[in-house]
Formats: sequence, structure tokens, C-alpha cells
Amino acid sequence: MQSKWHKNLTGLIGLAAIVLIVSGCAIKPVQRQPAAYRKQKMMDKESAALIQPPASSSFIVRSRKADAQAQHGEPQERMLHHSGFLKLRTSRPRDLLDKAAGMVKQRGGFIEHMSAERAVFRVPVNRFSETFSELSTLGDILEKKVTSKDITDDYMDVDLRLKIARATYKQLMTLLGKAKTEKEKLKILKQIERVSETIEYLESRREYFKSLARYSRLTIEVTQNSAGPGPDSARLKAFEWIYRLSPFNTNVAAEGEPIKFDAPKDMVVLDQKNVWAAHSADGVFFRASRHKKQPAGSTAFWTEAVEKRLGPEFVSHETLNIGGFKLLKFKNRTEKPYIYIVGIHIAKNKSMELVEIYFPSPGHESRHIDAVMDVIRKDAK
Repeated sequence: MQSKWHKNLTGLIGLAAIVLIVSGCAIKPVQRQPAAYRKQKMMDKESAALIQPPASSSFIVRSRKADAQAQHGEPQERMLHHSGFLKLRTSRPRDLLDKAAGMVKQRGGFIEHMSAERAVFRVPVNRFSETFSELSTLGDILEKKVTSKDITDDYMDVDLRLKIARATYKQLMTLLGKAKTEKEKLKILKQIERVSETIEYLESRREYFKSLARYSRLTIEVTQNSAGPGPDSARLKAFEWIYRLSPFNTNVAAEGEPIKFDAPKDMVVLDQKNVWAAHSADGVFFRASRHKKQPAGSTAFWTEAVEKRLGPEFVSHETLNIGGFKLLKFKNRTEKPYIYIVGIHIAKNKSMELVEIYFPSPGHESRHIDAVMDVIRKDAK
């Protein structure tokens, strides 16, 4: 016969397996390396096949939503996420978006993303209606839409899963202290590690739903009135490419010729048509291209042009000098900011050498910045 301790361990490991299954195996596939993710999936299948969960755990899976209602009761206020979309027409798109950004900030909101013709704002939910109405007056309305989604059940569902996972973690830690053999300890530690990953994932999901409930999303797209070319239209067109610079597309790089650098440490060059780019496994990229730009200008001239036009889209920026390149480091306006670096060097033949570097987070920057800068410094000599 099994001892009481072994029965408790078997039942608790079964509960841990159920927590992992309920939580979608804790980690999304895109957040793991392929080999590691395949190993995780195989372990989950083995747990489901070999471990017999206690009846109470099965009940938790089947009725977790009902349990959440019983624990929390019906919320006094439902958690709603509002989304608004405006398509406006104006003679000065950039001025309209700048004005819209100022109005959003005055009401406690912030910029999630901004480009030359589109902006995504986050607005406190209690200021959404008034902000949406006032932004509608900034230009001619071509399209207007508002949607709302009740996310209360989603939040309560995740909250209950998190409570179960935390309770399981606490009990596993207690059992770990009572384990007598190395085999028993390793078995429990394996489950503790997986339940810890589950807790981390569920905490992020819960914060995500909280954020959706606190801040509504408001998107504005702007088109310009069709008008005949003015005296400055040719000059303005020469700077239009700057507004299209973005870490999320290769449009500008594809218009030029690829420049081939050495791949920075922990990065590999991927084949992309007309674009040279090195990528890391965790989402960092470094791409380089050469362009013929008019009017002819120095490195300082074009760096200032980029800084003047892109600077307002980001919460902060700074200038760095590496080799012959002048680099502008931008940090975007979100709660979890990414880093976008644009570097310019005007060669002796007057062509522009352009580098773009993207770090998904400050942590990514700290891991890869030295390797990327070493490559730029070396190749610039």
C-alpha cells in the first residue's frame, strides 16, 4: 500500500498537471525556441497519460468558471474594453496627429504607436467617449466606428487559474521539504518549475486584461486632401522616406542597395529579397542599406532631418557616434517600450549608408548592443 505521503504527492502532481493543461501549457509557442517547445509538449503529453489526477482536480477543470463566480460573486461593474476607429481627411495630416496626441495626453492617455498617417492611442476608459467625440472634430470624417467587448469572464477565468496555480505551488514547496529521496525531490522540482512558468504566464495575462479595462484603444488614420503641387512639394517629397522608417517593415531598406556587414555575435543573416538583415533568436534585428538621396547633405544634415521628423513619435531619443555613423536611439511611447536605432553615414561618393536596429525591450538591448556596435565600428574603419 502507498503511504499517505505518496498519495498526497501523486494527487498534487496530478493537480499540477491539470493546472498546466488548463493554462495552455504556460508559455506560448512563439516565446520558446522550437526544440524547447517540442520538449515541453512531449512532457505535457506524458503527464496527461501517466498521472491520474484526483477527482477534485477534474472538477476544477470542468467548472472553473462556476467556481470563479462562487468565489468572486458577480462583479459590481463589468470590465469593458472599448475600441474606437476614426478615418479623417485634412490638408495637414501631421499637424492633426500632433494635435490629437496632445489632447490624449491631457486626458491621461498615451501614444501606443504613431507614424506619418496613423496613430494608436490608449485612453482612460472613463474619458473614452469625450475624447473620441473631440478627436472626431479635427478633420473630415471618412469612417467612424466604436466597438466594446466585455472581458469580465476572461479576467475571472484567468484569476481563478492563477489562484489554483499558486495554491499548487505552495503545497509542492511543502512536500519538497518533506521529501526524503533524491528521486522524490527531482520529481517535485520538475513540477515546481512548470507550475512557476504557469504562474508567470497567468500573471501577465491578468495584467493584460486589467490594462484593457483601464485603457481603451483609439486609432486614427489620416489622409491628405488632394491638392495641386505647391512650390515646396518637391523638397517635401525628398524627406518623405523618413516618415516611412519603421522597425516593423523593410520598405525603406528595400528601396536601396544592401550593405553586407559581418553578423553580430548570436545573430544570423537571413535571406531576404533586396534587404540585408541579421536576426537574433529573441527578436533583435540589424539591417543596412545604401541610398542615393537628394538634396545632397552631410551626415549631420540628414541626422538632423531624421531627428526632427521621427523624434515627436517617441518618448525619448539620444544621439550616438560609432565609427563614421551618427546613430539616433529612439524609445517608443508604451508601457513596455522597444528601442529603435537609426544610423546614417554619408560616404565619399555622397551616397547614404543607413542602418536600422531594433530591440524588442531594454533587456534585449543590454544583451545585444555591444555586439552590434562592435560590428558597426569594425566595418566603418
